[in-house]
Amino acid sequence: MVHTAYSGDLFQFYLFDANSEHERAELREILGESSEALTYLFGTVNRGDLCGFKSVVNQTTPFATPPSGIQTVHHRIEGEWHMSEADAANILMVTIADYLDQMVETNGWRDHHQIEEGADVLYPGDGKPAVGFYWFSAVCNAIKDHLEVIPPIFNHCTEVLSVQDETEARDAYWNVVQHEKSLTEDEQTVLLYKSIQYNPYTSEPHIMLSQIFFRQGHFYRAAVEARTALEKFYVLASAWDKRRSYEYWVGFSRMLLLRANRKLEETPCHLPFADKDDPLYINYNDLKLTPLRVMVKEMKDREEEL
Repeated sequence: MVHTAYSGDLFQFYLFDANSEHERAELREILGESSEALTYLFGTVNRGDLCGFKSVVNQTTPFATPPSGIQTVHHRIEGEWHMSEADAANILMVTIADYLDQMVETNGWRDHHQIEEGADVLYPGDGKPAVGFYWFSAVCNAIKDHLEVIPPIFNHCTEVLSVQDETEARDAYWNVVQHEKSLTEDEQTVLLYKSIQYNPYTSEPHIMLSQIFFRQGHFYRAAVEARTALEKFYVLASAWDKRRSYEYWVGFSRMLLLRANRKLEETPCHLPFADKDDPLYINYNDLKLTPLRVMVKEMKDREEEL
């Protein structure tokens, strides 16, 4: 929540002054000593030196270097800092989480606010996902043995995605997004499966497939894709396609799963309704009114069943 409280090596804004012991003490009172110390390092060291991080991002090498002993990195206040393996791993994991949450090709602070003469691209762009999983996975793999808790992403940080595969996956998905009107459903399906094949860590291609299968009456396949999307969302804990929020994508997936399962069970309606025979629960468009509390409970029950 406060990772850039002291700014950062790429981020020029700060809320607390890292040069002021008074302000450091104020943040320490909020976070606790160990968390403030890590926040201080995040905002004052050159992270690119850690574990060959910058070389992986720049595609000079496909793999990060596991931390081994104390690393000496540039520190904008102290001149240099001797970084422990655990601190290096924690800072890089926060870096991954930070980038993942703002993973679009056109970024406000990076591409506009910090450019003195104005940007050469219009914000917010088209929302196309950026390419970054290749270095997320490489860094996760390098630091996993030095984390207190290994996250479940990339099969518990054991798998590394290549930049070529990630780009193929992103472009196949984006082809469907941009050309839905001109592509047949079969062509869309092929592209979405290609996206999943090349990058198996994203959820949104499964959501698209679920919608197509539901429309075609393949309700079991629609349910499977919606369920798979949810499983992957809960692992990544963020949306890949930033055109909608994580919460929105999860909610949409849960609706798809609910509707597909109700169709499979041949219930009278794809959503639970209050009372189809009581005119007080039917609106002017002849839609049977759905109680949200009942629907949410059924969503949760169905997820727990599977």
